[in-house]
Amino acid sequence: LTTAPVAAHPRDLAVGQVVFDMFQCAKCHPSGPVAAGAATAELAPSLLLANDRLRHVWVPSWIEDPQKWVPGTRMPAFFPEVEPGKRMSPAVMAIDQPRYAAEKQRLLAQFGSEAELRAYLNDVPKVTAALRDHIWRLAGGMRAGVAPAPAGATEGALSPGVRPESCI
Repeated sequence: LTTAPVAAHPRDLAVGQVVFDMFQCAKCHPSGPVAAGAATAELAPSLLLANDRLRHVWVPSWIEDPQKWVPGTRMPAFFPEVEPGKRMSPAVMAIDQPRYAAEKQRLLAQFGSEAELRAYLNDVPKVTAALRDHIWRLAGGMRAGVAPAPAGATEGALSPGVRPESCI
């Protein structure tokens, strides 16, 4: 079911982890042991199963616009459409908040300049791919390195008979 490279650029993994924490993804998606007494019926699917349940190539599209994939899903749209066909990334504004000062410094070490970091965080496809790579690493399918392009992968493609709502 999955089509995943086995490596990602360390910078992408760092951005993915920081944005994952900023968006508080783990509040809904288990990415570790579920706390005793947690209302598991209210939780979103476990991200620890991403490698087994999701297609690597379409996860960024889901993250960018979950309503396009499954209208009515509880997954929030973190990347609002600011004009037809153009989305914005809130990560570029959030990184300047004092609560993310340490994360910003950690990310700046991965970039040549603050302008380069800001350009990356403002690029919705790059941010959603970085989130996907972080999720893949959580699930044990990604390591730091240089990611090869998936052979024969088609962006947005699902396995025959697989509905996206059954995968996320």
